[in-house]
Amino acid sequence: MITSSSTGHEVIPEIGSARRVRDGQPATLTNPTDYPMTAVCLTCGQPIRCDRWLLGDWYHSEREI
Repeated sequence: MITSSSTGHEVIPEIGSARRVRDGQPATLTNPTDYPMTAVCLTCGQPIRCDRWLLGDWYHSEREI
């Protein structure tokens, strides 16, 4: 999780909202093969994305989930 400089809050995925980018199916945060993925930000309810497992950071994305 990171703090977004544009929003000023921590970017945290809402539990159960993660989806694989490739097919839109539910994703598991601990499964490296599910990345990249999108989710809903727990703090603000906006779309977020993470491109890489473990070392990737979540960031706000423009695309709807």
